[in-house]
Amino acid sequence: MTTPSAQRRARLRRQGIRPRILHMARRNRPLTDRQCYENRCWSRVRCQIERVFPDWKERRSLWRARDLGLARNTLHVMLLVVAHNLRRWTVLAQT
Repeated sequence: MTTPSAQRRARLRRQGIRPRILHMARRNRPLTDRQCYENRCWSRVRCQIERVFPDWKERRSLWRARDLGLARNTLHVMLLVVAHNLRRWTVLAQT
């Protein structure tokens, strides 16, 4: 039986996408040196991207859905992303 992560990796490879899913150690099966190296490489990029999500949850009221319905919640998230990018743009433009 394969793990869900292994199934996702196989599906992504079939679609021509290089998977960047982190490897996890299991009981009596530690990570190999190559898996540790890949996790380190991918985590450097991933931590920079995922830093945004706690900010959205704490400061931007995204810790739960505010509205009923997918369309309104999608609009709320899209507006939040636009506001976040505008804020980043003003900070980056000053440098």
